[in-house]
Amino acid sequence: MKYFKYTQYLYLVASILFLISVIVKIINQEEYGLQAIIAVGFAIMFFVRRRFVKKMENNKKNL
Repeated sequence: MKYFKYTQYLYLVASILFLISVIVKIINQEEYGLQAIIAVGFAIMFFVRRRFVKKMENNKKNL
């Protein structure tokens, strides 16, 4: 499952895009709460996926 290794970066890119959107909304004094929550969620998913991939790699080495 090689795509697991690369999909974690999609979460990081999405988090950065939502973070940029939040910054623009802060500058324009618009409501940004939901997008900020989504950006944090994507950042958390990046670290969770990264940990999962490392765990899978360690399991392959132990077999």
